[in-house]
Amino acid sequence: MASKDVGPELLGGPVIVRAMSQADAALSAGGDLARWRALELVGGASNRVELGVVAEQNAQIVGWSRAVRVHLGASVARAWWMAGGQSWETLSRVDRDGDTLLGLGASLLAGVEVDADRIKALYGLGRGRLVRRLGLRRWIACVFLEGYRTWREVYCLQGYVQQVESGAIVDVVLTAHLLAGARVLDVPATKGAEAVWIVWENPVR
Repeated sequence: MASKDVGPELLGGPVIVRAMSQADAALSAGGDLARWRALELVGGASNRVELGVVAEQNAQIVGWSRAVRVHLGASVARAWWMAGGQSWETLSRVDRDGDTLLGLGASLLAGVEVDADRIKALYGLGRGRLVRRLGLRRWIACVFLEGYRTWREVYCLQGYVQQVESGAIVDVVLTAHLLAGARVLDVPATKGAEAVWIVWENPVR
C-alpha cells in the first residue's frame, strides 16, 4: 500500500506511514480484534528517530503510541533525555549493547467511542512487530495499571503486580502484555505510583 501523510493534527508532528498491513494472528485471535490494524510509522518532527504504532477502527485512526529508538550504550545524559526524564537505572537494567524501542506514551482520539483498554493492549503487539521488522533487540515501556485502584486497599503496588504475574488477578493492560510475551522490568517505589516498566525481548535477535 502506498505511503500517505497522516497529518500533524493527529500525531503532533509530520508523520509518514511507511507500511500498512493486517496485524498478525495474535491480534485477530480475539475475534472482533480482526478489524484492528497496526500501522508502522516514522516521524520527522525532530532529530530523534521516532517510531510507533497507531490503531484503526472502521478505517479511522483512533489512537497512537509514540516510541523512540534508543541505543543504551549511548551516554547516560542522552538516553535519559530521550526517555523523557525517566529513570536511567531502570533503562540500564536491560542489555546496554543492543538497540531498544522505548515507548513514550499513548493517546486516544477524543470524541470517538473506542475500547480504550483493548487499544492499549494492542500497542504492545504493534511494538513487537516493529521491533521484529527493524531487527531490534527489545521494546520497553511504562504502562499504567488499570485495575490497581480496585485493589489498592488490599495490596501494595509490588504485591498487586505479583498477583497479576501469577494470574490470580487480571489487569486488563498488564495481563495482555504479559500474555503477549512481555515481562515486568521494574516496579517504581514512588508513593502513589500506579504503573510499571515492562520489557519485551525479540526472540529471533
